[in-house]
Amino acid sequence: MYSLGALVWVVLSVLWVVNTWVYKNARGIDLQWHFSLFITFKPINFLYKLLFWEVVREGKANRHFYMVLTLTINCLYYCFLWETMMRVAHGWMIVRYRLTPQARFHLYVSLIIWAFGNFVFSYFYQFQEEGFGIVRTDLGQDIVAYYLVAFALLATGISYTVILMTVCLATSNLSHQMSDQINMLRGLGMNARGTFVANRKRAFQYMSVGFSSYLILSFITWFVIVAIEDSATLYPWLNDLVDECLESIFLLWVMWTFRARKFNNVSLQIEGT
Repeated sequence: MYSLGALVWVVLSVLWVVNTWVYKNARGIDLQWHFSLFITFKPINFLYKLLFWEVVREGKANRHFYMVLTLTINCLYYCFLWETMMRVAHGWMIVRYRLTPQARFHLYVSLIIWAFGNFVFSYFYQFQEEGFGIVRTDLGQDIVAYYLVAFALLATGISYTVILMTVCLATSNLSHQMSDQINMLRGLGMNARGTFVANRKRAFQYMSVGFSSYLILSFITWFVIVAIEDSATLYPWLNDLVDECLESIFLLWVMWTFRARKFNNVSLQIEGT
């Protein structure tokens, strides 16, 4: 799974960078270059996961080092991904040149808290529960580790909720703003079809639909996997497989929506207009 995923995303990342370079002089192209952060990091994340599981399978003594390295790379990848999604949701390089200080503060604080919580929880809980024996901390005996994991779980949940709500609500709000602008153009007797405003509205609608569908399907499939008896023991790869498939479909949807092209849907508003 990781070998095939890495190969597919290497090809996609090359295509994305080449396509962005072709339209390097388009307005707002910084957004497509920013997408390259998580797109090019996706195959790297796959390869480090593959390396870790090979180390586990062969029973090498340095499993702990590779586990920490894999968790770090995984956290970095998702930080790049969520940071980009939040920038898109705020309309960065689409309707404005830069984020407000308040938006930047919420963005980076949420990411830092999420990364800390996710790393700590995965380190002390995930690999211990799966029975690999890499982390031998007994949470029932080590009170400090127990409360650290509890705090990490709480921090991850809160920050993850903030990230998801920001993407959902900000995208929806910008879509409604585009609708208001289209109605204003129509009220003036102008044809709004095919304009930059209409293209931006369609992009935000696609983003909203794709992200909502991704969250709903992830929620449903998680319950289905949990309902399978002894799924963690019999099918330890199942959860990752489903997550990666759903995430890849969502990312392809977003990449197609915001790809660079001759008539770019990214067009910055001029201040005062």
